[in-house]
Parts: sequence; structure tokens; C-alpha cells
Amino acid sequence: ETLEKDLDIKKQKEIFFRQYHTLKARFGQFKLKSLVKLIDDVETNIQNDEELMLKESVRNFKKGFDDLLKDNNLIVKAVNKMLVEEGNAIEARRVIEYIVMVDSLEELHLLIYEDHILVDLKIKLRKYVELIKQIAIQQDKNIEFQILGDEVLVEYNKYSPFVNSLIHIFRNMIDHGIEPIEEREEKNKPEKAHILVKFKKNEDHFIITLEDDGRGLDPEKIKSMVINQGLKTVEEINKLENDEIINLIFLQGFSTKENVTELSGRGIGMEAVQSEVNNLSGTISAESEKGQATKFVVKLPL
Repeated sequence: ETLEKDLDIKKQKEIFFRQYHTLKARFGQFKLKSLVKLIDDVETNIQNDEELMLKESVRNFKKGFDDLLKDNNLIVKAVNKMLVEEGNAIEARRVIEYIVMVDSLEELHLLIYEDHILVDLKIKLRKYVELIKQIAIQQDKNIEFQILGDEVLVEYNKYSPFVNSLIHIFRNMIDHGIEPIEEREEKNKPEKAHILVKFKKNEDHFIITLEDDGRGLDPEKIKSMVINQGLKTVEEINKLENDEIINLIFLQGFSTKENVTELSGRGIGMEAVQSEVNNLSGTISAESEKGQATKFVVKLPL
């Protein structure tokens, strides 16, 4: 879907940047380093407004992606078959059973909608269990990841871009939030860190909280980085309360990394999450206790 879009940098620069950045994180999840490098080239050309070079870098990425599909054709076919069997398509036998059971088309529509269209959003976040485990091992960190709370049934196609964007929050929690084991021991914290996701359903909306018990966010460091990166002036910063300063992490271009790497430092990850939340007419905010914890609170309509 991303590759099929018209590359008009002047009109949709921010959208392209967010989409390719999330795509890069997802390919990174599967350790596809060559594709990560190709998408990084795309991002550089978006950032520099290099339209001709952008088109060339997108062509290079498309070729790399096509080669991946070609080289793994049997796996792709097997996964597609598995997805169909897991409910992305309805067996003819089941459709006949539904027709026998109902008295009207409206009742048939409702049965199919409830049994095959609606899914519990918690289940879709389980794909991050293995990712968090992998990154924790790479960084020599001990992390327990839990998903708890109410069942929230939604049409997943509508919410999938938001769920995909959460990779940026989880990566930041592990990379920046959770301390190495030695540092946690020095702070008299348990060796095992925790990342907890909770779902709370209300009548017309639901709330997701994503929390880690890491080092928290430092308002002074955020202030300094925001000023150094030219995102706010000293005068603007001095008017803000601590909770407002913490939420500056959602500014486009904000990053705690001083240098850009293939995986981070472009200051687009948290802004990408906020953008997907905004697309759903929801809200997101960050809360933090320095040295103790960071929490993200997402409120979305049903």
C-alpha cells in the first residue's frame, strides 16, 4: 500500500515519512537488514526533499521487496493459507450453516460481522511478545511483557495502522526506558523489568495504558534537546509545566539520539504513533516519574 502511493513530497511529506519509518521498524523486527538500509535511503531523500533521488530509492526498495517475495514464495503461500484458515475468509460450509440459522439478511450480516469481522484488539498486540523478547536478549535485559484487561472488539482493518505504530513505543521502552540489569541492581530495582499493557472498555470508547518500570523521562533533558533541535524557543519552554514538557516527545523531529542511525534518531517514531491516534479521533498522552516509570495513555472511540 505504501509503495503504490503517488510520491508528492510537497503535499504529503510528513505522511510518507511516518509510513516508511514504521515500515522500516517492522522490517527491522524480522532482521531484514538489507531492506532496512533501502528504506533508510528513502527516508533520507524524503527528509532532504530530493524528489528524483526519492523515486530512485523507492524503486530500489520495491525491487528488494519483490526479490524477498520471490525468494520466499513458498513461505508466502503457506502464510496466506494459514491466514485464511484462521478466519480471514469464511468456509462455504459455515456460510450455509448461517443461512439455515437466520430469518433475514440483516440477521445473517450481524452473525458474520460478530463472528468474523470483530476481533479482540488485545490479541493483535500479542505479535509484540516475541519482538520484545528478542530485543531484550540483544540488549542483555530481563523483561516481562503482559497484556491485560477488558475484551475490546473492533473492526481490525480500521485499527491496524495504530497497532503497527506501537512498535515505536515498545522499541523506545526497551532502548531508552528499561535499564540494563546492572543499573537496575544499583537502583535497588528488581532485575526483571516489566512492560504492561492494559485495556479498559467504556460505553463509547476504550483506554489503553502502556507502562514500563524503567528510568522514566527526564524533563530537563527533554527541554535541552527540544531547544537544541530548534523545535521550541527558550521562552516557549519556560512557559510549560512538567507534564507539558514530557509530552513534547510527540513533536515531529524530536529525538533523544544525537546521531541518526538506520534504526533511530530521525525523530519520527512517537509522532507517527500520535498521528495514527489522531486518525482514529483519539488522544494520547505521556506520564512519567523520573527514575521509576513511564506511562502512555491512549483513548480511542469504539
